[in-house]
Amino acid sequence: MSEVTTFVGMDVHKKKIAVALLAPGHRESVTWQLPNEPAAIRRLARRLLRESDGDLFACYEAGPTGYALQRQLRAAGVACQVVAPSLTPVKPGARIKTDRRDARKLAELLRADLLTEVHPPSESDEALRDLCRCREDVREDLTRARHRMSKFLLRRHCYYGAGKRAWLRCFRGIDTVTAVTLVAELHDFQRFPSPRALMAFLGLVPSEHSSGESQRRGPITKTGNRHVRRLLVEAAWHNRYRPAVGLPLRRRREGQPQRVIDLADRAAGRLHRRYVRLTARGKPTQKAVVAVARELAGFLWMTLHPEGLPAQIQE
Repeated sequence: MSEVTTFVGMDVHKKKIAVALLAPGHRESVTWQLPNEPAAIRRLARRLLRESDGDLFACYEAGPTGYALQRQLRAAGVACQVVAPSLTPVKPGARIKTDRRDARKLAELLRADLLTEVHPPSESDEALRDLCRCREDVREDLTRARHRMSKFLLRRHCYYGAGKRAWLRCFRGIDTVTAVTLVAELHDFQRFPSPRALMAFLGLVPSEHSSGESQRRGPITKTGNRHVRRLLVEAAWHNRYRPAVGLPLRRRREGQPQRVIDLADRAAGRLHRRYVRLTARGKPTQKAVVAVARELAGFLWMTLHPEGLPAQIQE
């Protein structure tokens, strides 16, 4: 960045946007508000370009407004970042929060290079991700309605006893919908240089609080994409059983590359043995499944990355 760089922080809401412009050589920022409308955003872009003498960088926190503002500003020639709100530094003791203060804080942190940018998906990737999330929400609503109905009938001593599964539905491992959701949520495996980077992004690595001679590791960080993390944990539960290739899985494998099939067989055996070893050592079942999900993420990285590193996941 040059010495004449202008930094802009924005606090974005549904109906309005608070803007803070931090000009080079100034300690105080200029703040104002504008409606969150396309015409107003175009005027904002022209004003920012007019008032910046050199480089110009803008940012706002990821939220329910999505990436529309970023795309509009970039189309107008303004470099704009979407940053992770969970990684934004917070000043201890701060008890006053306003939109203008938040915008001013973002501009100052952007100048100090203390913000973490979110990887923005393309419009098609975002549309596919929203479709998968919508299906997930509908599925949760359906499950909730089924439970409500079954408990309603149970209170009246009406229950289904013809078999183990009242709804006659069963998913094993990673099927079509799960696979599509994984690709839609992550949308670019090239940005993860290694399996460990993917595991860390999904929050499947242990947290750590070490200082001096003391080293303490806690539960998983649970950062990153919770949708993918949940899907991997659900898929990991299937590795409690011995590896077997049933008819549905055999049909799904027809016409697939042999490298992928071999890798899937290798993963099935390794993940099952991993689960058995952890539970035999007295680890709780939930922790063992999360550990299996972490390794499953590594196998998925190897499957979808053209330059897979088989040596990183070996027996």
